[in-house]
Amino acid sequence: MAKAKFSAPGGKGLVLPSDVRWNSVADCLEAYATQWDILKICEDNSKDIDSAILKKVSNIGLKHGEQEYLSLLKPIAVALDILQKKNATISYAVEQWKLLQDKFEESQNLSLEKLQKFQHRYKQALTPYHFIVYMFSPEKQNYALTPEKKNLALETISELHVNLGLLPLVIKFNARCSPFK
Repeated sequence: MAKAKFSAPGGKGLVLPSDVRWNSVADCLEAYATQWDILKICEDNSKDIDSAILKKVSNIGLKHGEQEYLSLLKPIAVALDILQKKNATISYAVEQWKLLQDKFEESQNLSLEKLQKFQHRYKQALTPYHFIVYMFSPEKQNYALTPEKKNLALETISELHVNLGLLPLVIKFNARCSPFK
């Protein structure tokens, strides 16, 4: 009954978050934003709609905060979709973290506090070993390691793996010298 009334004016109905997909909250907020006219349907049919759903749909505070939440969640949802693919590797994760960092730093909607929290998570998520893997990745796409991150990776190789002689190999690999031509 309620779903038919939501669909009648061309709407899709509400999308409720589920535990199956990590990105379902972003999908839910997007549906909420595009279906705001559902409020009129809910008001007209309040006796036919579950009161908990009616309360959530009619929440003006949520409506005002939804754009901010969506601006934060949508890039994360896109990154998660990429990283959940079968062929995703550590180099994809490094690239997605960098893309998120760039997007959030450019964002006008993000408070300094939230940006600092993101930076903290970024530093927790990406270690010198991630940058080492990225340096050797054949999937490197649009993101080049900054000189600081490249130096951090090279210092890690130099300090922790002295006896293996990896540093000269890394330098040859990056320079595309023999045997990596």
